Amino acid sequence: MTVPLDFSKIQSELIHKGSLKIKARAHSMRPLINDGDELHVVPTLNPMQDLRPGDIIVFRKNNLLLCHVLLNIQRDHVAQGYLFITQGYNCDHEDSPVPELDLLGRVVNFKLTRRKFLLWRLKIFFSR
Repeated sequence: MTVPLDFSKIQSELIHKGSLKIKARAHSMRPLINDGDELHVVPTLNPMQDLRPGDIIVFRKNNLLLCHVLLNIQRDHVAQGYLFITQGYNCDHEDSPVPELDLLGRVVNFKLTRRKFLLWRLKIFFSR
């Protein structure tokens, strides 16, 4: 899912408001999330505590905002942080590792055809 962005402005708004609603603009997460679906994103203050494989995270990649499934978290010994291994639901391969500085937050629910689904209820769909 991609959205043009001013990442620092979006980060500030997310921290200030505590959550954001973002419209999906691509097809990498189909059939779960489709173009035009509204994503509810919350900040991730402590990745090791707040995130688990199977969560859907939002991050910056090549000046775009992406929304993909988290596969794994690795320690980044060079930057003294974390790297996130992700993949789009509709993609054939993993993304390149996402550094912690590029992480925006975690999708907690989304609006699809006028109904809201809590992602913790959909965890079964994320098992690979």
